[in-house]
Amino acid sequence: MSMEAFNHHAAITELQQKEEEVVDNHQRVHEFMEKSIQESRKLLNLANTVYCDQLAYAKACKSLFSTLAENASMMSGLLTEFETMLLQEEMASQAAHQY
Repeated sequence: MSMEAFNHHAAITELQQKEEEVVDNHQRVHEFMEKSIQESRKLLNLANTVYCDQLAYAKACKSLFSTLAENASMMSGLLTEFETMLLQEEMASQAAHQY
């Protein structure tokens, strides 16, 4: 196997691994978001009660939305890495077919 073919195979393997990582993390974030919607509904219902502990409500909301933001940021970073790898592979593939 030529060095070029070996490098191409290694790049494809790395790309497949990154795709699996993205999909696995997307699944985990999706499941967290589903639970977060339920938690958010509970917090909204709590906020509408007469005897709501507003400090506890604010802390719980802040925690929930901070975690959502962290998950969104993590996914955005992974997707940026994946997009970069896809574009690099596309450019390498086009360059290989020009010869």
